Parts: sequence; structure tokens; C-alpha cells
Amino acid sequence: MPQHVTFDSAFFQEPQHLYRALRNDGPLHRFTSPTGVTGWMITDYDVARRVLNDRSVIKTQDTMAGADPSAQPRELSARLRSWLRERTSPWMVSHMLAAEPPDHTRLRGVVQSAFSPAALRALEPAIEQYATDLIAKLDSESGSEPVDLVESYAFALPVQVICRILGVPDRHMGAIGEASRVLSDVIVADPDDLRRAALTLAKIIYPLMRKRRRHPTDDVLSLLMQANRAKQLSLQEAMSTVALLLIAGHETTVNLIANTTHLLLEDRTALMRLQAGDTRLRDVIEESLRFEPPLPTTTLRQASIDLDIDGTLISAGDIVMISLAAANRDPAKFDQPDTFDPARATRGSLAFGHGIHHCIGAPLARLEAEIALKKLVAAYPDMHLDTDIGDAVWRESIVFRGLRSLPTRLH
Repeated sequence: MPQHVTFDSAFFQEPQHLYRALRNDGPLHRFTSPTGVTGWMITDYDVARRVLNDRSVIKTQDTMAGADPSAQPRELSARLRSWLRERTSPWMVSHMLAAEPPDHTRLRGVVQSAFSPAALRALEPAIEQYATDLIAKLDSESGSEPVDLVESYAFALPVQVICRILGVPDRHMGAIGEASRVLSDVIVADPDDLRRAALTLAKIIYPLMRKRRRHPTDDVLSLLMQANRAKQLSLQEAMSTVALLLIAGHETTVNLIANTTHLLLEDRTALMRLQAGDTRLRDVIEESLRFEPPLPTTTLRQASIDLDIDGTLISAGDIVMISLAAANRDPAKFDQPDTFDPARATRGSLAFGHGIHHCIGAPLARLEAEIALKKLVAAYPDMHLDTDIGDAVWRESIVFRGLRSLPTRLH
């Protein structure tokens, strides 16, 4: 029988306890978000993969903004009603992730070249240098004291990389990180915090867009402004795309680097096998993506027609959330799914989604994680957690799975 899911502190610290119970009661369950959005959560691998590829379960600007577009005003909380009426901004949700074809195809096509294999090969030396410089900084600042590898390394590297790709000066990295932590999870965040974070990003992005319109360079901001002049996308769509890439372009990779480091530090056998060359780093990363995906759920979708999914009626207008973290631990797909095993075959993992909305930056995230972890493990072969195993504190985020901090002794 379907259960009703709410998102409490226990869920954020260990969601797999709930997912195991949910799977025993079927593949679909009702949920209510902290901001009052209600819908269906999918936890079964086969159903998740099928729905991710179902063109009748769509993305919209409303669902991307964390709103329930089918609800009547009287059904909404006062906070959410005020937010929907006054505070949501299409300047933040007019991008590819909030669109279906043909708009999705058009918007994704404008920036696709920036994430091509050739573009990533050209970027690799810069990522290597960023990682080398961050390791040197850790050496000079850490001494015998523990360091927080989330803030000092896992965050610092990806935000530098995405700022370079977009053409955003490094001086904005701190503000981008703070705004991103709010905007990355609209169905949890306070509406006033969302408004402030959106304004922060807009104040950074808009002047840079105007500058690139007059003086284009070799970056994504210039690419978007050229496309805007050619009427391939609107100014609103261009700004929204920059916001999306700034947020998703570093949040996912921060969590991938930190989560994988954490798994290795908790599992010394896996770390020693990696150091001895018995395990490939790429396999460690792929298993980390399956076991502790940095994107545990998709952003919200909406059924555009009535659907029968495994005997459950999903009415037109219903909100749908797909749990990638639950699907990736489905025992019907993966043997012993709750065991971290880099030697396993991870083919079919849904860590970066599936279908037309598969994460455009997935190859970049994998490349950054591989470089970051290679450098870190080589520099600090004896690093170890400065907390007891199992004491990790996780962010209270539905869309991202990431540690608040990772206190580590490097020597």
C-alpha cells in the first residue's frame, strides 16, 4: 500500500532507510514537500526509467520553480501563495531543464558545444592546474589541524571550473555558492531567501551579459549573447541558462567529489585497493554515483494526461518526483545494492537521469571528480576522517545529496 512521504531531519540524514520501506509497499508513494507541494514519488528502478523517458510526464517553469500548478489558491499555504504571486521569477526558470521540445532542443543546442568531448579535452589542463593549486593551498594552511574538504576542496574546484566556462570572474565565487545553496532546492527553501538569492545571481549575471554583448570573448556568456542577437533565445532565457549552469554546474560536482571522498575514508579497504591499483578510479566514481548520487531526485515533473503506472492512477496535472537514489538501490536491478562495491557493474545507473533531460554536464562532473580525487589521494595517502564513522551531517536538501562538511586530517 502506498505510503505518504514527508521530508524530516531523519530522512535527510539517512534516506535509504525510508526508501527500503517504500519499495516494499510499491513503486509509487504520495509526498508533501516542506513548502506544501504534493505529488507522487517513484522509487522503483524500472518505473523510474520508464517515466524518465515518458514524453507525457513533462517539465514546466512552474514545476521547476517548485510550484504545484494544478492547486487552487485556497489549497495553498499563505507562504506558498505569496511566493507564487510575487516572488518567483521567470528569469531563473526559463532554461532547458524547465522546457520540453522544441524549446528544450533549442535551448540545449545553444550551449551543447561547451560540454562536448573536444571542449572538455581543452579544459582538462586548467582543471588539473586548479586541483594542483588547491592541494598546494591545503599544504600551506592545514598543518596538523583538520580541514573541511567540502569547503576547501570539493567546492573550490568545481566553482572555479564553471566560472571559467561561463566567463564569470572568480571574485563572485563566494556569492554564487551562497545563492546556489538556496536556489538549488526551491521545494525546501524559504520564499524570502529564494527572492534574495535570485537577486544576488541576477546582479552578478546581468552586467556580465551586457559586457559580453559589446565585447564577446571565448566563453558561454558570449555564446549566449551571440545566440540572443541571432534571436535563437531571449534575454530571459539566456540569463536563466547562466543561472542553471552556475548552480547545477558546480553543486553536482561538489557533492560527487565530497561523497566519493567520504565513502573512501569510511571504507579503508576500498581506499587501499585504489591506492594499490587494484581498483580503477573511474569504477570508484561510478559506484559512488550509484550508491550516493549527488542528485538523489529529479526536479519536479507534471503528468500532462491521465496515466496508469503499475496500477496507480496519476491524474493529468499531478506532480511527479523520481527518486534516483532509491532507483539506484533497487535490488531488482543491482545485487546487494546497499554495499559500496567499486568492482560491480554499474551500467544502467540513473545517477544523472535518463532521457532528453539527462544532465548535460555529466561528462564534466566525471572529469572533475577523477582529477580531483586522483590529486587528493596521491597527495594525502594517509588522510582520515576527523569524526567517527557514521557521524556525517548531510544538507537538508531534496534535490542534492551532499555533506555539510567533511572534517579530515590530511596527515
